[in-house]
Parts: sequence; C-alpha cells; structure tokens
Amino acid sequence: MDWQAKMNRAVGYIEENLTGEIDLKAAARYTGCSLWEFQRLFSFVTHTSLGEYIRNRRLSLAGDELQNSGEKIIDIAIKYGYDSPAAFSRAFGRQYGVSPSQARGGGVTLPAYPKITFQTIDEERTDSMNGKNDLQTYSERGYYVKENAPVYFTRDMEKTCAWFCDTLGWYGDIAGRDESGTPIYGCTLRFFEAT
Repeated sequence: MDWQAKMNRAVGYIEENLTGEIDLKAAARYTGCSLWEFQRLFSFVTHTSLGEYIRNRRLSLAGDELQNSGEKIIDIAIKYGYDSPAAFSRAFGRQYGVSPSQARGGGVTLPAYPKITFQTIDEERTDSMNGKNDLQTYSERGYYVKENAPVYFTRDMEKTCAWFCDTLGWYGDIAGRDESGTPIYGCTLRFFEAT
C-alpha cells in the first residue's frame, strides 16, 4: 500500500470519529508512522496542522447541522466536542464571523471545509499524457501555491526540481524571474485535492 492510501485510511479514521474522541496514535498507526511523523507529514502535505484540520472539520459539520437540522445548539456543541455553549460560540465565531444562532437564523452562507483526500500521483500524471500540462491542471482547480516552508536553495535548481518531480511526484518549474532575469523556482504537490 502506498503512503497516500495509508494517509487516506488515517483521515478516514479521523472522519469516522469527529463526533467522539480521536485517538491520534491510532490514526498514525494507519500510516505506519509515529504520531510525531504523522503530524509532520500531514502538516507538510496539507499545509495545515492536524489539530486545525480536525477543528475545521468539526465546525464545518456543526455549521451544516445548525442550518439543516432542528437540533439544539448545545446538543450540536457537545456532539462536536465542545464542553459549553460559550466555548462553541467562540470557536464558531472565529471560524465564520457569526454566532451559531445567527447562522441558524438563515441568510448566512457558511463555507464548507471539505474532507481531505490524497490522490495517487499516477491519476494526475495521466493528465499530462492526455495533453494537459501541469499549469492547466492546477488552474482548473482554482489555486496554486506561491510559497510554503520549507524552502530549498541549491546550486542547480533544474536538478532539484527534477528530483522533486521524479521522486516525490511534485510539479516544479520556473515560477517567475527576478529583476535581473534569474529564474525563481517553485514546487507544488500534484496529488493533494480536497473533495
């Protein structure tokens, strides 16, 4: 099983337990990594911490229930791990800029925070074989990565970008040029997509 499938299994475990206790060590076991390695890999690939992902998913599901069910706000808060309505209201307000009761009242659109999945690299490489270049693939998704840590500087950026592409399945190319005409390189993941 490749690492992407393992990460999908770990995320699946997290998704199944969003309304209860999430044993992060159990999630990490799906990946074959230690908890520390799993958290680092998750953060590196998704550009968000594991804790932030869980909080965002819980609040997204809670928001959906607020707007589409008749459950009491306190029951929804407890269901998604908040000990009090005040704690839930603070977190909800930080996430959406409105209170839970305002969201329930209607007329408020709450952006969804979708489940993360990891696609296999081969699926996106197929696009290249079918005449689509990487920039077309990424622009159709509606986003691109300008910069993310860590940043790697080497003497031969062409070799570095080729290594990221061949070894990790990333897209790497000249992203621009500085005022003297020196290329500025960027690398981004091919296989991350929220669904």
